[in-house]
Amino acid sequence: MGRRATVEDIQKHGVLEIEVPELLDDEGNPMTIKVRKVHGGERLALLPPLPPEVMKGEPKDLGERERAWLATLAPEAIEERRMESADFPYRLIAHATLDPVFKVADVRPLGNAAWRIADQIVMFSDNGRIPKAPVEAPRDDAAAAE
Repeated sequence: MGRRATVEDIQKHGVLEIEVPELLDDEGNPMTIKVRKVHGGERLALLPPLPPEVMKGEPKDLGERERAWLATLAPEAIEERRMESADFPYRLIAHATLDPVFKVADVRPLGNAAWRIADQIVMFSDNGRIPKAPVEAPRDDAAAAE
């Protein structure tokens, strides 16, 4: 049997410093944020809830049941759900950050960069590491026009 884990061991395994290239310090270096791993169940809780009838049944069929349920919704309800789902990266970042601690409104100005950061949090949470090459954030239409 190995040695007993310490708080430092858990911190080393469950905490990651992520570079945010969109945020530069006075010398032009990317700033960082410290995040923790976020379990899959925690991440699901950050999405709009599904009705109980959709949740019943085999997990492998959940996507199919969700699509069938969405097909029954009025266009306004689908748009409302789409807007709630679009908040996911901001909610995830606010939920995962340790230093600095953010609220959802604090990370909204990151825009599309939030998707890249959220991807890195998910990859770190699932694999314990993130790829060497940064995940590209989707481009805004305005940025693409420049």
